[in-house]
Amino acid sequence: MDKLWKRTEVLQPSGLLKAILSPEALRDVRRVLKRDTGVVVTADDIVGSLRKMLNEGTARVLQDVEVTLPPKVDKKIAKRTKKGGARVSLKDLIATGLLPVGTTLFSEYKGTRYTAEAQADGTITFEGNSYKTPSAAGGAVTAKYNVSAPPGWDFWQLKGAEGNIEPLDAIRQRYLQHETTAVVRR
Repeated sequence: MDKLWKRTEVLQPSGLLKAILSPEALRDVRRVLKRDTGVVVTADDIVGSLRKMLNEGTARVLQDVEVTLPPKVDKKIAKRTKKGGARVSLKDLIATGLLPVGTTLFSEYKGTRYTAEAQADGTITFEGNSYKTPSAAGGAVTAKYNVSAPPGWDFWQLKGAEGNIEPLDAIRQRYLQHETTAVVRR
């Protein structure tokens, strides 16, 4: 009887909303939305959308639920990659001529070869959809297998100028090397 009571208590709207709006759950929802759609949303966006979706009675309960949102990220820090390096976009590589528009990117994943194409606006087109980052495009591939998005710079490869196969990250590293050299010369 105690288990039944506990289950009933946990499944009350306030208990469910506390679980749904936990920092961990919000982080996971943000990650899945970014992986599946390429769109970046904030925790506030998610909470606002949930409030709109709920009927008035449940929305009143939500007002009483304390929501702990993840801390705001300093935009200067957010412009850095996880490894602390400068953030580089495909648009940067295209603008410098290191990655020609229309370059075919490919990846062998789970025994299947997937191809995508670099676009002039700095996006990657894969299966008719446009993705803002290599990871988002790679996530479109791995999502077919219910796997999280991969590190896109390593996931995608291309045929180099000499006909050799290299990861997209090799082009990014050339760009970073060029930028570092340009800064030193100034």
